[in-house]
Amino acid sequence: MKWVSTADKTNKVNLQHAILYGLPNDGGLWIPQYIPTIDIEKIDTLTNLEICLSILKSFFSPDIDETQLKEIVDNAINFDIPLHQLNSNTYILELFHGPTMAFKDFGARIMALLFQHFLNKKPKNYKILVATSGDTGSAVANAFSNTHIPVLIFYPNNKISEFQQQQITTYGKNISSMALDGSFDDCQAIVKSLLNNDRLQQQLNIRFITANSINISRLIPQMFYYYISYAKIVRLYTKQQLSTKNIIYSIPSGNMGNATACLLSILSGLSIDKMIVATNSNDTIPRFIQSNGLYQSMKSIPTISNAMDVGNPSNFQRMWSLFHFNIEDLKKLITSISVSDPQTQKTINQVYGTYNYLLDPHTAVGYQALENFTNSNDIRVVVSTASPYKFKDIVEQSINKKLTYPPQCISYFNKKQFKLNYHSNTSNLIEKLWSTNTIILIGMPGSGKSTIAKYLQTQYQWNLIETDQMIIDKYNKKLVDIVNHFGDRFMEIEKETILTLTPTNRKTIISPGGSVVYNKDIMEHLKSLGIIIHLDTNSIDIEQRVDNYLERGIVMKPGDTIYDLYRERLPLYHQYRELSIDNSILNIEETANTINNL
Repeated sequence: MKWVSTADKTNKVNLQHAILYGLPNDGGLWIPQYIPTIDIEKIDTLTNLEICLSILKSFFSPDIDETQLKEIVDNAINFDIPLHQLNSNTYILELFHGPTMAFKDFGARIMALLFQHFLNKKPKNYKILVATSGDTGSAVANAFSNTHIPVLIFYPNNKISEFQQQQITTYGKNISSMALDGSFDDCQAIVKSLLNNDRLQQQLNIRFITANSINISRLIPQMFYYYISYAKIVRLYTKQQLSTKNIIYSIPSGNMGNATACLLSILSGLSIDKMIVATNSNDTIPRFIQSNGLYQSMKSIPTISNAMDVGNPSNFQRMWSLFHFNIEDLKKLITSISVSDPQTQKTINQVYGTYNYLLDPHTAVGYQALENFTNSNDIRVVVSTASPYKFKDIVEQSINKKLTYPPQCISYFNKKQFKLNYHSNTSNLIEKLWSTNTIILIGMPGSGKSTIAKYLQTQYQWNLIETDQMIIDKYNKKLVDIVNHFGDRFMEIEKETILTLTPTNRKTIISPGGSVVYNKDIMEHLKSLGIIIHLDTNSIDIEQRVDNYLERGIVMKPGDTIYDLYRERLPLYHQYRELSIDNSILNIEETANTINNL
């Protein structure tokens, strides 16, 4: 099997290249050169694992031999895939019984094992990049936490659920995460920009790989549950019954990977009569179909079904290519329906009241879209993409009832978050970080600047520059004595010292004095040297840590307290920060490791 670009079918590569070079260099996405036919004649006699292996063999063999594929499937798909019957002809395909309680576990776990297969000798020469609106990040973090492959996850800050954030940010070690000041589309644009930045990859001697569903190693495994659920349907109905009914799948859709996997399943032989691409208010696909093929992306809109908040779904170009850009052929198979937040919450309430069954907001979008379209004779399957407990607050509001987290959820909330806040919506900061190899720490006295910097120096051999120490060495006095001697002129001495700093090729950590944020020239020079990280320590911790501020040479107004100084400086830290880390919850070692793992 060769893999071809949606932009240029003459651009062909093998499986390893398609996986490790996640995007073609022509702006397209990889699709199989042809769609293999998968035999479903006796699908009802096969186990789940046998079905999964059959699919992987059809697309990935002989690039990977059957023995290795079987081992990958056995290790990855070790959880249940129930088809819950809601009423006489409506079924909920529960895809949330994996470790992170969302359908993304299927693709992410297979992907991690495939990457290990190809990268077992050189994992440090690669870095996995992920943009997530919620569940992708959770699944990838979990799957790759069992490997040595470094992963960097971007997610939109305050636009995913608290539970999703806990799942993404609590692994540490090889899993780094960035909370972006922006939308999922911004996260996705950053990842695409980095993937296409050959200059930076050559400079770092690292190959960036995407773990989003635009990577075929995640997309193909998502076909598993369509075949598995179809086998369950075949066991429930006679051939005569099936011959008189349409089988319709309603798929909650954001970046369209799930829908693309369903389409590939149909094209490879699965007898699904209709696909409903169910969206929230991010209705790019419904508008595309209604306009007979006019594609207009949109700025993503925050909704309660946040994993679907995608205004420019990447995988759509795959689907469009598989239909040979023919809108009439697409409309014969696909209908797309948008569901609003109020409709979503009403659906959650109605289904719970009628069936005593909980839907998460994404599944509720799929269910309501199905209700808007189908008739009573159809066999109707709603693809349930996540556990309702991942969106507990929204579900509680919808049913007006408090829920209790199951045990597997509670364990996540007992863990610390290892994340940095990314104060931009473009790739410029991360490119600057990796290009300059220099980090400047700013923060209040007591935030741990010097201690963290020294830890990076001793444990990871970073080059350490402490500007206060440079001044101390120059004048051969304690800092407090230098400050008292020069008074207001101390800021000029600090400025002169810092302006002597020049770029370096070594990994360098610069720890300047806390008062540097008062001087624009100093901050602009520091920003030119590297990336500025604010150690964001809360005022209570600062007051507890700093009880000897008069002896430390801290520049303060007469009569001010350390809290007064905190309030005065915080807006300046926010003005100049490029990244920030909440080190009130992390100790010195954890903060230093989080920075080093970038």
